[in-house]
Amino acid sequence: MKFIADGSCSVATDQGQAYYEERYRQRVLHKLLRKAQRLGMALVPVTPDSATA
Repeated sequence: MKFIADGSCSVATDQGQAYYEERYRQRVLHKLLRKAQRLGMALVPVTPDSATA
């Protein structure tokens, strides 16, 4: 789906819900990484196998 801005030739493309949710997830993760670094900590990725241990 495309939207044409009024009074200009620019065209904006709707990226879809999944795109915006992924961008939101990335922003939240980046913010959490920065907060952990300020506190002298680090985030460690969790694999499905280590999550149950």
